Amino acid sequence: MKFSRIIIGVVTVLLISTAIWAQDKKALSRSELGKYVISAKAGVVNIIEGDVTVARSLPFAAPEAPRTLISGDELNSGDVVNTGATGRVEILLDPGCYLRLGEQSRFVFLFDNIGTAKLKLTRGSVVLEASSVENPIFIETPKNTLQIIREGLYRVNVDSDGKAEVAVRKGRALVGATTIKEGKRALVDSDVGVIAKLDKKDVDDLDGWSKDRARSLIAANSRLSNSGLRRTFNRSSLWYNAWVYDPFFHCYTFLPYSSGFASPYGWDYAVLNPFWAYNYYYPRRNNNGSGPNSGSGSSSGGGSQAGGGSQAGGGSRGSVGGTTGGGSRAGGGGHTGGPSLGGGSMHMPSPPSFGGSADRGAARGSSGPSKGRSN
Repeated sequence: MKFSRIIIGVVTVLLISTAIWAQDKKALSRSELGKYVISAKAGVVNIIEGDVTVARSLPFAAPEAPRTLISGDELNSGDVVNTGATGRVEILLDPGCYLRLGEQSRFVFLFDNIGTAKLKLTRGSVVLEASSVENPIFIETPKNTLQIIREGLYRVNVDSDGKAEVAVRKGRALVGATTIKEGKRALVDSDVGVIAKLDKKDVDDLDGWSKDRARSLIAANSRLSNSGLRRTFNRSSLWYNAWVYDPFFHCYTFLPYSSGFASPYGWDYAVLNPFWAYNYYYPRRNNNGSGPNSGSGSSSGGGSQAGGGSQAGGGSRGSVGGTTGGGSRAGGGGHTGGPSLGGGSMHMPSPPSFGGSADRGAARGSSGPSKGRSN
């Protein structure tokens, strides 16, 4: 009898949790349930925590009153997003780029999905995780405009006076005539920036949350099923990088077109477009040298890929899910065999540490794959 009461209690808790979760998620249509959904659209709200609102921009009309934003909503150009004291939101930009807005922040979404890749941060903080930058991304602040020109990890803070602070953990950014290189920070007033060395241990809750989200999204990518992708899509529908919604993981994750893409936090995207080997004329990407796959080896269908050198500090590549595919991936050496395409068991990788208290459960001092770029 006691055992029955325990079982009933557990089931009740699960039902309540499911109902609460459903309130914060936009419902999928019947045709989307149980299968992957592909998108290349910028502006999809991927994850929300706490109080986040949006004021919709309407053509030839005054903006709507702010309303609660939920996961699955889509932003249109001109929409204004605000976060409260405990609010955070992750928004998909072009495939491979995640924007994460911190507490007490406001930005205007100005992407038009035609050619304009721009947003305006008027208050607070954002983190931009970019695993792919096909075209420059512009972040306007009250006094200047930041231009993201390379894959990397960026943080922008705007204070109450409108002055901006830009931190480039990886990558490269431009503010007017000022170039901010990897490992640097800049206090920017108008188009002139004062450059200083970035303290890698200077991290806060937003940095820690962003890193946690990146780890979860890499795990979601490794969870994708190659056979499921093949059943859902065809070669003509996967020509470029894409966002793929996994109904079993309840969020979008990045599906690279070809091999060589990685998170700037130090993890590879293990599952990629299952048709890319047939479209061999599409160039393989190596994050412009910033990822671990920076060798110049050749690829031929499911044949061998010989990396240009060893992966420094990478350890076993099997840390991102137990994927199975065209060949094995060995930690310290070059790649042998084809890229890993199959979906494996979900495994949350241990990240390389940037230091600081915001690592929250990350293995301190762990040696992840080196993603550095010479400047």
